[in-house]
Amino acid sequence: MKEITCSILQPHFLPWVGYFNLMLRSDIFIFLDDVEFTIGEWKNRNKIRKTYNSQDTKWLTVPVRSKNHFSLLNECEIADESNWRERNINSIFESYKKTPYFDKYFEDIKNIILDKNITILSKININLIHLMCKHLKIETKTFLSSELNTKGDKHHKPMNICKKINANKYLTTNKSSDYIKIEEYKSNNILIEFQNFVHPSYNQYFNGKKLESIKYLSIIDLLFNQGPESLNYIN
Repeated sequence: MKEITCSILQPHFLPWVGYFNLMLRSDIFIFLDDVEFTIGEWKNRNKIRKTYNSQDTKWLTVPVRSKNHFSLLNECEIADESNWRERNINSIFESYKKTPYFDKYFEDIKNIILDKNITILSKININLIHLMCKHLKIETKTFLSSELNTKGDKHHKPMNICKKINANKYLTTNKSSDYIKIEEYKSNNILIEFQNFVHPSYNQYFNGKKLESIKYLSIIDLLFNQGPESLNYIN
């Protein structure tokens, strides 16, 4: 039987490098968009370098309507009353305008973030992730969990998704080892593999000057600094 590897994650806002490692190593990637949005995670925020030469970080945040704090991700509405879109774009510009590959990627990112026709959190996240995959040349097939009509808790829903798409290997983050029932997957002919991803070290620059490295930033930090070589740090 041919091995079909599936990974499943909620759509994050401009995710870190490890998110794309999971996608790259999978035959099929499922955006888990029909689960509840929770405050204080990575679904509507991520980190970038605070200023072009700072060792501190800052948050890029997508505000959501307060009534949506317990909505499903694919129903969670973006709160556009503030100028968060412009603030995020200005923050990206100021922190990365003198990186080696800024001009290659900035306009595409800007166009999605500034598009007020995108009103749902999961949609803007997925659009940006697809854009990153295009630039990284990651061609993994992607689907929405909301299209698959599967049920279950955080343990059973991924297993049911794997069964629905005939995946026989589930590649998942190390965090899921806290709750996943490996033997139950095994009894359903699904092999579990944990990601075990180690964040890479790569050079970060401003105006040709090498900066002290900061890890665990948004994928845009890698793209702006390493350009077409970025995929080498995701493998």
